[in-house]
Amino acid sequence: MILFGIVFLGKEAVTKPAAETAAAGLAVAKYEELLTAIREAKAKSRGRLEALVEAEKVREAWEIGKLIETHILHNKPRADYDKQVVQKLAKDLGSSSTEIWYMLEFARAYPILPQAGELSWSHYRELLSLDDPKEREAVEKQAIREGWGRDRVREEVRRRKASRRPAKSGEPREGPAETVLRAAPGQPGTYRVVKAHYGSKPNQLVLDLGFSNYLSLGIITPRRRPQEPGEAGRRGASEFKEGDIVSIVGAPRVGALPDRRAPGPPLRILKAATEADLFTYETEILKVIDGDTFTAAVKLGFGFTTVQTLRLRALDAPEIESAEGREAKEFLERMIRPGSQVLLRTHRSDKYDRYLADVFVDGDYVNQKLVDEGFAVPLSQGE
Repeated sequence: MILFGIVFLGKEAVTKPAAETAAAGLAVAKYEELLTAIREAKAKSRGRLEALVEAEKVREAWEIGKLIETHILHNKPRADYDKQVVQKLAKDLGSSSTEIWYMLEFARAYPILPQAGELSWSHYRELLSLDDPKEREAVEKQAIREGWGRDRVREEVRRRKASRRPAKSGEPREGPAETVLRAAPGQPGTYRVVKAHYGSKPNQLVLDLGFSNYLSLGIITPRRRPQEPGEAGRRGASEFKEGDIVSIVGAPRVGALPDRRAPGPPLRILKAATEADLFTYETEILKVIDGDTFTAAVKLGFGFTTVQTLRLRALDAPEIESAEGREAKEFLERMIRPGSQVLLRTHRSDKYDRYLADVFVDGDYVNQKLVDEGFAVPLSQGE
């Protein structure tokens, strides 16, 4: 009897796909039906793969958290060792300390790995904001039962937390969104005078336009001549020194060539300017690559434009291969649509030689919006 059962099950496992294939063959006699069926099969396959990836991300997060927790317990006598090891891991792994904290807290909140395939890692990150294990379990079960997405879980978590205390004016948002990224745009058309290290005339004074582009002062500031009416504040090349911060005078718009017919060179020294005023540009978005990376045409000034691939500073969005990553990309595309104009302030380049950028649209700080809405996790401000 047992042997028969094994043979029967084996036969069913072999013949069922063949029967399904035969049935599919009867259903796709027309080419259009065949094409539709193949597209549906591909879509279902992607869905199954995404589910497997999401389940593996949950397992990975739990296993990493368990490894860290075991290591911390082994070194328990050392004060604040958990903070130290998380910070060091973030640096050595090139990851976000916030994400590593999530993994550690996940392992602490769930001593046993949750059943695979029921909720994604983004669901569990939201649930971790609830400190009460019974309350967290109740929301978890409701999310599974009703098929809640990440956003719905977040709403429920915030509703429950808000109901336990009165709202206060100006109170920060719950959970990870409380992280405030520090950034403000500078002034487009503002540059530092530096000495050239390369080119045909090393050590001559040039303007640092950004992105390793330099413009000789001699090109735009002819020798000083007697001042004429309307020329106040303009200077000749010899009157600038290394370190001066200057701005364009008389250009009809940022990115335009200066008017050579205007009396005097189109530059003035800004005595009160600081580093924070530099490297800010009017920019046209060309393409959003993923949730934190995009290409853009950056207007350097003086008629020069450079096309760059940039990464949003101080945050990390999920990989584009995941459902969360695609959601992050879609959100970013809604904020900075291809063809739209934004204000961009750049910082040093990352390990992939992409400049890090703060982006501003109609007064909104795009980097902060991604973090507030849960589409990215914050990195340290220097990252």
